[in-house]
Amino acid sequence: MNNNDKLFELMTIMYNEMHSEFKKIREELENAKKELKDNISSVRSKLKDFR
Repeated sequence: MNNNDKLFELMTIMYNEMHSEFKKIREELENAKKELKDNISSVRSKLKDFR
């Protein structure tokens, strides 16, 4: 295996790991977004009851 092959293999591994991590980050952001929307709705509902 020459250096170009080794470099390509390493870059492929790095790309796959980055892709996997970015996917996890996107999922965490979507979950956080949903949680924030739910919390905002809950607060608005409680404010209506308070008035």
